[in-house]
Amino acid sequence: MILELSLIGILVSCFYILLFHLYPGGIIVPVYFSFYLTQPTRLFATIMVSLISVFIFQFISRKLIIFGRRRFVFLIILSAFLSLLANYFFQDYQSGLTVYGSIGILIPGLLANNIIRQGFFVTMASMFTVSIITFFLFKVFFYL
Repeated sequence: MILELSLIGILVSCFYILLFHLYPGGIIVPVYFSFYLTQPTRLFATIMVSLISVFIFQFISRKLIIFGRRRFVFLIILSAFLSLLANYFFQDYQSGLTVYGSIGILIPGLLANNIIRQGFFVTMASMFTVSIITFFLFKVFFYL
């Protein structure tokens, strides 16, 4: 089931990029968001980690020259660190589950990179559009 949802999500992301020339947070980010559409706290935590990464990047980029691949790598490492911190501090120790943690450690970095490139509202609208389309296409094809 995960492979089918991933394939549908990647195809929808690619078609969305071809049609509108907007990136929905990367090609794989909407797939992960469609996995967790029923867990809004994880979606919110992932978006917050991405935004914190963007703000830290904006602050640091005033003093350092960071662009291109360096910006991408910096955002991936920074968001991975922030994701690990969020997952550590928001873990439920009785059940051992991460309740309010972010989705993975790379997804917020990919999302932050696209937020810097396109802007917050364009990236979020594109990402949620592709995620919801992916979720419903998966439900239609595999639960009929």
